[in-house]
Amino acid sequence: GLRIIENGPELNFWRAPIDNDMYLLEDYYKKYFMNLMTENTESFQYKAADNHVEITVKTVNGTPNAAWYYKSTYVYKVFSDGTILFDVEGDPSGITAQAPEMIPRIGIKLKLHKACENVRWYGKGPGESYPDSKESQLFGFYENNIDGLFTNYIKPQENGSRSSCSWTRLLNDRGMGLMVYSKDRFDFSARFYEDSDLEYAKHTPDLKKRDYITLNIDYKQNGLGANSCRQSQLEKYKCKFEKFRLSLKISLYNNKEINDLDLAGEKIIF
Repeated sequence: GLRIIENGPELNFWRAPIDNDMYLLEDYYKKYFMNLMTENTESFQYKAADNHVEITVKTVNGTPNAAWYYKSTYVYKVFSDGTILFDVEGDPSGITAQAPEMIPRIGIKLKLHKACENVRWYGKGPGESYPDSKESQLFGFYENNIDGLFTNYIKPQENGSRSSCSWTRLLNDRGMGLMVYSKDRFDFSARFYEDSDLEYAKHTPDLKKRDYITLNIDYKQNGLGANSCRQSQLEKYKCKFEKFRLSLKISLYNNKEINDLDLAGEKIIF
């Protein structure tokens, strides 16, 4: 009787600009319109199997008036026990030479019930980390709440990412919520704010919590760099307009019935 996922998952290619992104913003806003990325559905199909329903959605993801875009495919396999095998991939299309050298992120976004604020994960921690800063953190099992994942920078910006994760779960006080698991590593962040809230707030007190949790699961995010005082992102840490595939198991569950480690260890076939 509890609605865990309120919206999504949907592709997301934007992040709230960080201080080191400032040299990119003129082009992002006025040349590439990266902050206005939209999705248009081209086709929708579904079929019923013995124990699940499979849904396939083909989309075009691009910015206004741009000749470059992603042709994307979402595939959902939805099971009656609350398990969703989710796969999304994107192919760079159009005049790819006109795409920006770097894009902010490649990932998906979900809106979750606001009570699912108890977070646990296996990956880098306990603090935030990004492609070019994750050596500052260690692999392990970590727990926190949504407020505890947030990093209070003087000027609000993208923050709170946890890197190289195999799984993360968000539960309410009754143990009900969801787990996201992948055979490949992913990064995640979870907060009571949208990217636009962080983007337009001048100071942390300007932020007003939403009545839901925004969960980002990232295939890749652009590195931090040090351009505000030194150099831009190194080549190997740049998130580029590239082919991607993200395969996840999303489980809606109660940890009174199955514990986190057993659920994460269940065999999955995409």
